[in-house]
Amino acid sequence: MNTDFKFDDNSTKNEGRWRLKDPKHFKKYFRRIVWKDVPFKEGVSYVLGINIKTGHLDVQAIRFKKEIMSEELASKWWDENKHILKKNGVGQSTSL
Repeated sequence: MNTDFKFDDNSTKNEGRWRLKDPKHFKKYFRRIVWKDVPFKEGVSYVLGINIKTGHLDVQAIRFKKEIMSEELASKWWDENKHILKKNGVGQSTSL
């Protein structure tokens, strides 16, 4: 298990949360179960928003359905996909 990965403190009983970028930099939030080049995985969804600075659609956070994705499985998923979604990454946006 990746020792750098841990569900955020604001996770709930049913949902593990992993913040990629500060929400104060976004507007117009919504969720999707797919994002660009990241392979679909049941139990994973993305909080998307408009990045205020760039005006582009961007992933702000990732949500893990705990009944499907334990913290250990989520950590493994992150290791496999972090090259696509870099925590606090720059230039990870896509145009609207």
